[in-house]
Amino acid sequence: MLFIKKIIGLLDLLIPKKNMSVFIANKSDVSNNIEFYNYLLYKNKYKVFWIATNKYLVKKNQFYLYSFKGLWLVLRSKNLFLCHDSLTFLKSNHRNIFNFWHGIGLKKMGFLINENYKSNNLKKYFFFLCSNIDQMEFSSAFGLNPNQIKITGLPRNDKLFNTELQKANLKKLNNFLKINIKFKKIFFYLPTFRENVRKNKNKNKNFFLFDDFNYDKLVSTLKKNNVLLFVRLHPYEDRHFKKFTNSYNIFNINDSLLNKINLDIYDFLGSVDCLITDYSSVAFDYMLLDKPIISVIPDIKIYSSDRGLLLEPFNFWLPGKIISTFDSFLSLLSKDYIYNDEDWKKHKLMKSIRHKYQDNKSCERIYNIIKNDIK
Repeated sequence: MLFIKKIIGLLDLLIPKKNMSVFIANKSDVSNNIEFYNYLLYKNKYKVFWIATNKYLVKKNQFYLYSFKGLWLVLRSKNLFLCHDSLTFLKSNHRNIFNFWHGIGLKKMGFLINENYKSNNLKKYFFFLCSNIDQMEFSSAFGLNPNQIKITGLPRNDKLFNTELQKANLKKLNNFLKINIKFKKIFFYLPTFRENVRKNKNKNKNFFLFDDFNYDKLVSTLKKNNVLLFVRLHPYEDRHFKKFTNSYNIFNINDSLLNKINLDIYDFLGSVDCLITDYSSVAFDYMLLDKPIISVIPDIKIYSSDRGLLLEPFNFWLPGKIISTFDSFLSLLSKDYIYNDEDWKKHKLMKSIRHKYQDNKSCERIYNIIKNDIK
């Protein structure tokens, strides 16, 4: 494969570029790419193509990257849109590469976790992020000139503000799951990737990683308080919980399910009442909605020493109510109000730091920056 990539890199230098835009879906988390892809389609004046690195995710009018057609479109494209740091074997400086990334969180990345990290050092390589903090983090992590990092907001966050569509998509999900009960609240658990820990603690459906976790007790507490819990584990970790089946008030919202109903988590995230997460970037996105967040981090010592955090102290930078024990978690689920006045003060401060813009116009700002390049 390495030899093939070198050949592709050489071809990329030789093949002239055509004025078209190609979006690469190289992971399951492509919500930013989807939103801006649809935005350009709506403009109805650009040649845009969707290419997947997983042949099983290729849909009608899309292409598989490692097919002749897929590779040809990439090599001919003048504009390439990514959501991961991929395709570093491409060598041409006659192409614009626009990277929306897949989340702005607290985890170390790039050169900050691996001094031999291979980044994309092309001249026309740009990130689109949310704040000055993001700009500094990504400049350090990927060895980029800060001017290559544009502060616009993330495309996927635009849809969080479409209240009616969010409600309709949540109803679509509930209908598919055949949820007929009217719950008082809906909580959504969206953790990040922590495979090294989960491999040792996946018994008894312990997706929260509490030492004293009791699944039946969780179900009982949720039922007592009339709360519905959606769980969407990181795609790399979902395979460790194959015995996790839906119960009365806990539902596994995995990629397979979402693909069946053609939804992304950002299509209905804005309609849930509370987000439960850990170190995931989704917390910073959800802050835009001014709804409560619970940060479940029983493994903070292990995680911070293993993966490492970008910003310290973590209890300042981590959004939401920080929980580390199962009993305190159950107690919080039983309360009518997740946040107190101090929690809301922290929330508003953190939102102002992590989001220069707090509206539904990220796609518009990105478009205004790049529109002369993609003509």
